[in-house]
Amino acid sequence: MKPTLVVNPGDDGVFAGFAQVLVEHGAWSINELERRLRAVYPRAAVHARELAAEPTLIWYVYREGRWVATAHSAHDAGGIHLDARSAG
Repeated sequence: MKPTLVVNPGDDGVFAGFAQVLVEHGAWSINELERRLRAVYPRAAVHARELAAEPTLIWYVYREGRWVATAHSAHDAGGIHLDARSAG
């Protein structure tokens, strides 16, 4: 079963699209997806959502290795603007 990806930051369509393409082309384990993502995004991390009796497979995919605010919310809070450039 292919996972549903929950990608952070949510406003980085390039990162989200890249993660989805990797899954569609064979990255069917958390370790494999994370390894392939890190070729472009060195801090990327992937974690499974593990809820009892959940019928779907959901993976959280973090570009920065942890949750970060979207560019819109960071801007509103006076933070930095996040974009789709790799961390490398």
